[in-house]
Amino acid sequence: MLLPMAEDSNRHYLPEWLLRKFRRPTLFELDIHSGGISQRNPKKAASAPDLWPDDIEDKLSVHDSLAARIYRERIYGQRSIVLSDSERWDFAQWLTQFFVRVPTAIERAHQYLAAQGGVNDVAQKMTLQKRTEILQIIRDQNPATYDNAVSELGKKDVEDHFIEQVAKRFADTKYLPDANTIRQHYMRHHRSDRFAQCLIEYEWVWLTSKVGFVIGDNPLVCWHMKTQRWNYGIGRKGVEITMPLGRNLCLRLQRVHPPRGGYLIPCDERTTRQYNCRQRLAAIKHVYGSSESLLDFVSKPIIGWSPS
Repeated sequence: MLLPMAEDSNRHYLPEWLLRKFRRPTLFELDIHSGGISQRNPKKAASAPDLWPDDIEDKLSVHDSLAARIYRERIYGQRSIVLSDSERWDFAQWLTQFFVRVPTAIERAHQYLAAQGGVNDVAQKMTLQKRTEILQIIRDQNPATYDNAVSELGKKDVEDHFIEQVAKRFADTKYLPDANTIRQHYMRHHRSDRFAQCLIEYEWVWLTSKVGFVIGDNPLVCWHMKTQRWNYGIGRKGVEITMPLGRNLCLRLQRVHPPRGGYLIPCDERTTRQYNCRQRLAAIKHVYGSSESLLDFVSKPIIGWSPS
């Protein structure tokens, strides 16, 4: 009797519930490299098998579920959107996950490796960064020997020796942390509380459009108004952050604080297109929308940006 084959774990870097908000009723996917546009099922779009382990998926699922509930109960269909402090915090925590779950994160990991001068150098630096944890593991394996060595030779000398030997072992065995390992480490330990607090300090403005917003695979676009760069630091001046939340809804985070009372601000066709172009510019490979026309960034010019 043949046993059923185990299915790969499909991981969404854009949540399925969010992708469904961009259908009408079909979801279209643009491949920005080939220019091809095709219909996509939200179950398979913006995903890949085994992108990260189960523990990371479980953590992301908690944030996805909280954000989906807030969206369903407090955002969708409202003429005025005013979230409580706790709801804003939960939603901001969800937003910060896009810094590490999207394809740009693996690109940053590759850049990190290159900047550190090679993977062996990175391994040794990671050893030093995990000094306390490594020493605890060594002591737990043979506490009597460890304590006797400390008593005879001194705590600092013994611990420095152990760390030196571990680092040397990594180098001798050519321990090679790849970009995906580094990305997963960052996903587990990135400072989401700090980033969320930064987002809370922005003014949250809710935009609506009859034309239709699109969403890229790097959707939390930190746009620097002066240099027209995307993926700018969220704590810097002159940054406007946009996050599409559906075909007719987009969240804009800005530094100025005009009293708006949570009322939705309508966007005309040109303004909608400008925000859509930011999604296209920030994307790594794919952009999603409710029609082929909205995803046409070839025959229709990209507005709101000019190459330097």
